[in-house]
Amino acid sequence: MMRVHPATYSNWKRKYCGRLPDELRRLKLLKNQNWQLKKNFADLTLDYEMLQDVIRRKLSSRNGRANWAAGCAQIG
Repeated sequence: MMRVHPATYSNWKRKYCGRLPDELRRLKLLKNQNWQLKKNFADLTLDYEMLQDVIRRKLSSRNGRANWAAGCAQIG
């Protein structure tokens, strides 16, 4: 037989005391949905940052080419 440590039981009682099984299921569902939303937000934030980096690189390479072409025109 497996025993539950009194501290664990006390934590469970404090956390879930007075809640009905339906409420506990709903709480678990909400926690899972919250986790999924946080994961989706993190993925989208990463995508956004990568796209911003691509845009910055394209703009800086265009500016670099334009500056190089302007420098060549002044020399010639």
